[in-house]
Amino acid sequence: MQSNNIPKITTKETEYLREQYPSLSHLEAGNIAQWLQERKDGLFEMARASENEADMTRVLGLLASGIGAVCYAVNPLALVGGLIGGAAWLWFIVEHSNRTKEIAPLPFVRGNFIDALALLGDYDARSNYQADHLANTVKFLERQSAEEYTFLHAEFENIVQYLTQVEPGKRFYAYRWMFGWFGKLKGRQLPTYESMALT
Repeated sequence: MQSNNIPKITTKETEYLREQYPSLSHLEAGNIAQWLQERKDGLFEMARASENEADMTRVLGLLASGIGAVCYAVNPLALVGGLIGGAAWLWFIVEHSNRTKEIAPLPFVRGNFIDALALLGDYDARSNYQADHLANTVKFLERQSAEEYTFLHAEFENIVQYLTQVEPGKRFYAYRWMFGWFGKLKGRQLPTYESMALT
């Protein structure tokens, strides 16, 4: 039973989508700003976890490759482990490059490796580079989740204003509708509340 008797409009097609969003009852009950902030924080935590996993993949891949290369003289089977580690490292580099258009071969180096090399002697540029850590962390999310984080970051007030006017039970779908338009507009600013209310 829903809290406060708030209706829940669900179909078989949308049930899976709703399960990906925690605490929807808070959104439908009118705690819109809190729910949006919680969703944004949750996406950032997912990005940090993915970033940590990516760092471990690169560390273990480089470590296995190094051990395989060094220990090959002692045991030829060590080369197999080194090749597997090297393949894991290379797979991550290619997959990450396809998604973000950045080359990031070393763990714990954020952003494009070539840009990081260019910043080695420039303290001010390195400071700005560290300030961009948030954007570089979000890149570790899957594309859809990264777009949703950008949507929440760029349009927070607009989303709150619009969802406040939507009746309970329909706020989640209105949120997804706005997110869909944000994707169609390729991140350009959404229409104002007044123009959206007329549709």
